[in-house]
Amino acid sequence: MGKNKYYIILGVGILGLFAALVLPGLQKDNQVEQQLQVVPSKSNSSSMQNSQLTLSLAPGSKTIKKGEVLEVSVQAETARPLLAIDLHIAYDGRYLELMDMSPGDMFENPITLANKKDNQAGTALYSLGSTKVSKQKGRLARLTFKALAPYDKSIVTISQKSVASSEGGQKVPIILSNQGIYSVY
Repeated sequence: MGKNKYYIILGVGILGLFAALVLPGLQKDNQVEQQLQVVPSKSNSSSMQNSQLTLSLAPGSKTIKKGEVLEVSVQAETARPLLAIDLHIAYDGRYLELMDMSPGDMFENPITLANKKDNQAGTALYSLGSTKVSKQKGRLARLTFKALAPYDKSIVTISQKSVASSEGGQKVPIILSNQGIYSVY
């Protein structure tokens, strides 16, 4: 009975986190998404490194043919293991169609809290959580795109609306170390 209470309390906590972090981000935003500041992956501040979550997109660049499928990994590294994250993804829906978002290996037994995409607007929300804290390094998510039309530089990025949470509901600062730049011919 005690273990069941733990899971009920944990479930209520995750739902509370979902309501606080995800629901405000689901509101339709007609303005252009602002991007997280892209910084080199090495920071001068060791205290910042100890508390931040660094995200990168792999591959960072690639050239593909119209009609081909492109798989992009959201790689993560953090000093504080995560319990939940809301990834707000921005891309140009005229040239890339987001077909699928799925969890990587960062969370054990991941729970998908939100999986919403708007290919016309070029935005997506992918929220993950777990009852156990994450690994500190690994693939957070896999994004699968289809190339729709030729274009020199279609950029995929994680927007500044993204939010991560560690144990105790503490917000974890997010740094994006690169953008994905994909050419379609």
